[in-house]
Amino acid sequence: MERDDEGGIVIPLTNKQGAAVILIIVILVAWRVFVIRAEAPEAVKEPLREALAVEYAGQALPSIEASVAANDLDSLSKRFSNLKTTMETIEVSSITARTASEDGIYIRAEVRVNGGDPPDGRTVRYFLFGRSSIAGWHYQRDATAFEYYTTLF
Repeated sequence: MERDDEGGIVIPLTNKQGAAVILIIVILVAWRVFVIRAEAPEAVKEPLREALAVEYAGQALPSIEASVAANDLDSLSKRFSNLKTTMETIEVSSITARTASEDGIYIRAEVRVNGGDPPDGRTVRYFLFGRSSIAGWHYQRDATAFEYYTTLF
């Protein structure tokens, strides 16, 4: 190793070494682009909708509790109606997957509720789903975009 004029490290590579480094980089990029992508199974959509419905219902609970505490039956009826509409109209417009492990995948989903944005405003969501031979696909946890896009091995 040598140092250049600006204090950086320079690693001289011969033609064979340079070709080997470039080949390794190309293989890793190809691995990431072609092998890591998994087809999102259709069976993931329903557990995904259920996980989103539970989350959205949890967000609606404080306003429902306030209506119960105020004994406001009209407001309570309206809030339950809105909650039911939200839960029935959750749609996953786009779903892609990347392999996380032998029995798991990261899911990227574009979510719409009643034709618009979801209650929390997050239209693109990332999840980790596991698979068991008995229960099939199941929600494990929310994931980050970083986890989804940096899955290598």
